[in-house]
Amino acid sequence: AVANSAEWRDLRGRTFVALGATAELGPLALLLQCGATVVAVARGKPAKWAELVSMARASAGTLVVPLKRPASSDEEIAAAAGADLLTETPELAAWLAETLPALPKGATVGTYTYLDGELNVRISLACDLVCSSLVAKGLCAGVAFVQTPSQAFLLPAGCTEACDESYASSYLRLLRYEPNARPAAPVADGEPTRHAHDGYVPMQGPNYALAKAINHWRAVLARSRDGLTVSSNVAPACRTASMVAGDNKNARAVAAALAGMGNFRPMLVFNAETVAVLMGMLLIHDVRNPASVASP
Repeated sequence: AVANSAEWRDLRGRTFVALGATAELGPLALLLQCGATVVAVARGKPAKWAELVSMARASAGTLVVPLKRPASSDEEIAAAAGADLLTETPELAAWLAETLPALPKGATVGTYTYLDGELNVRISLACDLVCSSLVAKGLCAGVAFVQTPSQAFLLPAGCTEACDESYASSYLRLLRYEPNARPAAPVADGEPTRHAHDGYVPMQGPNYALAKAINHWRAVLARSRDGLTVSSNVAPACRTASMVAGDNKNARAVAAALAGMGNFRPMLVFNAETVAVLMGMLLIHDVRNPASVASP
């Protein structure tokens, strides 16, 4: 619907906050292309900020960034831009509270951060503090997350049936791998059948699971208690640098798993650029369509 609707893709007059703006799966580029005002929060890395400033200049949107000192030229902005969510959390929350009232109303605050190990829990808590403070001040109309399949989710019965069918005809059964589709959970009389997706990956560890659970909890509170729009969509498996390269100690094993995953129907693995656009389109749908499940 978003791809075919020029009206929905016109985001002029809408504000988005991107915590972790340089994330590979974040929607920054797409939002700027669609004319949105994007408040970008990321650490001070001049080369990366130079790319973002150049991207914004070539787009229909407006990029708003925290600056350590006054700057006028693009080079000066790139050198002065950025703030650390881990060490400057209260300062960033205060800066956003001062900045957002002057921008188009109804900001959607998105969390797109990732760090290795226990730092991932810390950065998720920092984002949650920023988000909750903006909600308390009435400066947030919605929250957004790009969720991982490596979590536990409730599934419709049809999904579990499809999993069982795929497993029955796959090599996994021949290799004696246990099926991932679980039997229906016990429910009270009159309650609908509930099936759970067990997507936890032991290799990713408890810190990753806890960091994502923090996002889930904020999403639940925002929608059920605060009455906000919540865009929290699960991204498909994809090749991101944080997963298959860099300092990730499991990078080689993860890269091998992603390379072989496509051999088992219906699994598919995508490149990060494709997933970023896909998740950005879902975000736009969630905030533009009042009939979407994201709307309270």
